[in-house]
Amino acid sequence: MGKTHCAYIHDCLYNFNKTGKSDPTMSKSEVNKLRQQCLQTLKGGQKDLIVFLIDKDGPQYKFTNTYYSILKVDQNLLNNNNSTQIVQEFAANTEQFRREFAFSINRTGGLKVLTGKQWEIRVNCRVINKNNPNIK
Repeated sequence: MGKTHCAYIHDCLYNFNKTGKSDPTMSKSEVNKLRQQCLQTLKGGQKDLIVFLIDKDGPQYKFTNTYYSILKVDQNLLNNNNSTQIVQEFAANTEQFRREFAFSINRTGGLKVLTGKQWEIRVNCRVINKNNPNIK
């Protein structure tokens, strides 16, 4: 929580909507702070760095909406007609968000875990493994 890979926010910092500029909804100080951690171009041999979206010396596990919408997934939630209302409600009422989040985590704990050949550990969480014999 509170960190992401630079690759996920690069366009917000350097090429928002292919304009060659940063996301206009972000403050200049936020952009400058994040640009110090995420360079526009990687230097030879440099890997995709992790950027801290919160003060890395402060409380790590605190829910805030300080950097909400920097990540593309957050923007998609906010700009989707099916989710805009709930996103705005949660942004305005963090206590409601915390209650609902705790409830959903509790429900997730009750799900039946897939075992044996019913599941796989993905190399990349977004892609089904190519060599999975259970996928046809």
